[in-house]
Amino acid sequence: MPSFGKKMCPYGRHIVAGHARALYSCIIILLQNFLKIIPQIALQPDPEFFKLSLMNYSVLEENADRFVTHVFESPQQVQFPYHNLAHTKAVVDHANEISVFYALNEEDICIINIAAWFHDIGQLHGGMEDHEDRSVLIMNNYLKSMDAAAVFIEAAGNCVMATKYRSNLKTLPEKIICDADTYHFGTPVFRETEFLIKKETEIRSGQEFPQWHEGSLQLLKDHVFFTEYCQLLLGQGKQENIAWLQSLIHSQKEPGL
Repeated sequence: MPSFGKKMCPYGRHIVAGHARALYSCIIILLQNFLKIIPQIALQPDPEFFKLSLMNYSVLEENADRFVTHVFESPQQVQFPYHNLAHTKAVVDHANEISVFYALNEEDICIINIAAWFHDIGQLHGGMEDHEDRSVLIMNNYLKSMDAAAVFIEAAGNCVMATKYRSNLKTLPEKIICDADTYHFGTPVFRETEFLIKKETEIRSGQEFPQWHEGSLQLLKDHVFFTEYCQLLLGQGKQENIAWLQSLIHSQKEPGL
């Protein structure tokens, strides 16, 4: 067995020296490659990465709250029975509720909340049809003015478009905001909003809808909650609202009514 106190044979020294030279060569190559990368990083920084890393999500949400509230409460703004600030705040609250259940990270929660604040602002700048596209445009301009990262803006825009009827939802944030927007389908609040939406649609279209409740009944039957949270929490309530609509329709068809 070799002893550290004894001299190493010349053959052994050659082997050790050979390994040392190989290791030294590997280190030199790694350092050379690393030094080649450093100038590229310095000369071509990714501004979007720095934007995303420096974004203050709480400030972004607070500013969105103030911006949207100011638009809805403007004296020059038409106040709709349903698509108003109260509905917007309700969607934000429900979006937060669902997001907390799924323990999403700060960035995703902010994306969902920003989208919730802006999702119906397009209703104030045109008709009901395609209002989501206008909402995205207004939101994008706002987020760009706040120097938000492009990837954040895109994700928020996808969430707003997720609230469009029969959208193809791909991510959990998109499913959450969609469920937040139709949360009332599974609560007694639906029995109030049913008449508010009817009134608003008649005002904005200049038409009457004698078969309105039949349309709402079909809407509820076709509707699905996309998150398991809302399926379990609101599924029974939605069935009760379906029964309520059926009863309402039946009573209106009775003779003398």
